[in-house]
Amino acid sequence: MKPSVYKYDQLEVHGVSSAGTGTCLTVPRLKMAIDTAQGWPFVYPMNHLFLTHAHIDHAGGVAYIVSQRGLMGLRDLKIYMLPELQKPIRKILNTWQELEGFDYSYEIVPVESGDRVKIDEYHYVQPFQTVHRVPSQGYALFQQKKKLKAEFHGKNSHQLADLRRQGVALEDVWYEPQFGYTGDTDIRFMDHCDPEILKTQSLFVDCTYWDDKKSIEHAMEWGHIHLDQLIERAGEFLGERLVLTHASRRYKKSDLEEILSRSIPLQFRSHFIHFP
Repeated sequence: MKPSVYKYDQLEVHGVSSAGTGTCLTVPRLKMAIDTAQGWPFVYPMNHLFLTHAHIDHAGGVAYIVSQRGLMGLRDLKIYMLPELQKPIRKILNTWQELEGFDYSYEIVPVESGDRVKIDEYHYVQPFQTVHRVPSQGYALFQQKKKLKAEFHGKNSHQLADLRRQGVALEDVWYEPQFGYTGDTDIRFMDHCDPEILKTQSLFVDCTYWDDKKSIEHAMEWGHIHLDQLIERAGEFLGERLVLTHASRRYKKSDLEEILSRSIPLQFRSHFIHFP
């Protein structure tokens, strides 16, 4: 399986996504993945694996990935998930470990809304609340930003270097959400998540149903989102890209592109992207 590639600004995401078949998104530069699909090779090098929920098209590949990493001699895998998923996921991994006859190398880390997972010096991941038929959550990647403080504007490089040697903090530092994925959810995630999530530069959102073949009521019943719901609330997304993923298999890519072109209001058209 060769993943599709999404690029925007400094972000590059590799992944696959089809409702009921398999969803997995990776940020190779940071060795992180969200969900596993069936456990494709492009996920093996990732050291940070975040699970949105335990439906098999999103988490079914977790044992395969752990096993393949073991055969490749890879260590230090951390698998992040809701606390209530720990026991069943560990049971699955223990069963396959017993069947295969060798020890797996991984660490399960329970996380939930409000936690922060440090990826490196400049990035952390924050879980956020979603609403699905089973326990679920999304994840957002925050990136550090820096800007020279106003009081030091106009100073030359030598002056700034002298101040830095004296231990003076020259920059304002903050974090902005660069990338996020909701996982399976209905539209109510917008009402429950941290408002910062809706400012994510590239927010990947489960959008399973795109036209009147399935109603909004059907989407809500099954814990998913209909395109009409996102259009209605488009003004609440304050980031730069709303990336629609997890489309139903009933749609061809050409169908999705045609629906987007005729359905999205002109003022929002550049913000709505389909992936993959």
